Amino acid sequence: KTKEMCIDFRKNQRCPKPVYIKGEAVERVETYKYLGVVFDSKLNWKENINSVLKKVNTRMYCLRKLRSFGVNSGMLVTFYNAVICSIIVYGSVCWGGNISKFDRGRLEKIVKKAGHVVGMPLDSFKTLYEKRLLKKLMQILNDPTHPMRHYFDSRRSNRSGRFLPHKTNTNRYKASFLPSVLSVFNENYNSH
Repeated sequence: KTKEMCIDFRKNQRCPKPVYIKGEAVERVETYKYLGVVFDSKLNWKENINSVLKKVNTRMYCLRKLRSFGVNSGMLVTFYNAVICSIIVYGSVCWGGNISKFDRGRLEKIVKKAGHVVGMPLDSFKTLYEKRLLKKLMQILNDPTHPMRHYFDSRRSNRSGRFLPHKTNTNRYKASFLPSVLSVFNENYNSH
């Protein structure tokens, strides 16, 4: 069955008229899972984090079992990166900047638990997210045919090589991909 979701951040939200396809009303939903990422009508990502943590917790059991069998730390880290970390960071360039402090804390907590199980500290969610942002930016900059390449080229300073900051008024947009990736790049650019 066809479903629709209305995302509206205006102060005076109006429920749009129902959509009909072949005479049948399209079902309006509050959450929708697309390519493994759960979207909700407020884009607060709580349902997505719940879904991620549910998947991760089942895999943490396997990590603990491997440790109980005496598997060395190197193999445990490899398992963590392939089976757990990959779930944590999947789609994070879309949602990672706009999750609540509470949900970010939940992700940080599970990474710390995994680090305890493998016997060494692991990259925090914040670090994983920033690495993903930079990787995505490098993919865009290295592909002259990418549709966003022109945007990034136009934001780059000829003198310093840094990106010009993105001016915006809303916190939701400040935490989204474009302003976030520019900010993370500039922070890393200054540290080198």
